[in-house]
Amino acid sequence: MNVAADLFASRGYAETSLMDIARAMGMAKSSLYHYFPEKRALLMAVLEEGMDPLLDGASEIQLASLEPSEELRALLRRHAIQCEEKLTHLLVYLREYRTLDSPTEALAGYVMKRRRYDDAFVATVKRGQAAGLFIQGDARVIVYGLLGMYNWMVQWYRPGHGMEVGEIAAVFEDMALRAITAGAS
Repeated sequence: MNVAADLFASRGYAETSLMDIARAMGMAKSSLYHYFPEKRALLMAVLEEGMDPLLDGASEIQLASLEPSEELRALLRRHAIQCEEKLTHLLVYLREYRTLDSPTEALAGYVMKRRRYDDAFVATVKRGQAAGLFIQGDARVIVYGLLGMYNWMVQWYRPGHGMEVGEIAAVFEDMALRAITAGAS
């Protein structure tokens, strides 16, 4: 999956053929077809491989029963770490998600996972709002603003060049929590 993610991220989905992926993996195109009957199925597998650890991490964090500020901090930190661990997968998601415009069962399942992931953040923000810890407003818009800041990391973050992801996550977490607690009543 990493080879396909790397190629989709660097060349783009439309410009990457199954032959390119098979060649990069050192296998025959027919062997690749055995596992993925079409390029779209491979793209879905790349997206799933990037999403599943995020969703699992969010579920673990929610089960820890943290107070809303700490839960949000943990969710954001996990998201930042995923930016490093699955950087090309995230790039593919952000750049190629719209490629999957015709509905399929696989896409519907992926969209549902993505929604469940976002909902974990929304629930945390709503709990913080109810407790008077976070600013009022549409929790989903607040979450998308926060995640947008993190997702933009794919444009400039390169592992091993500059700050480590943990340092970046700490800066972002502080910014995020200051932003949504300012003026909370």
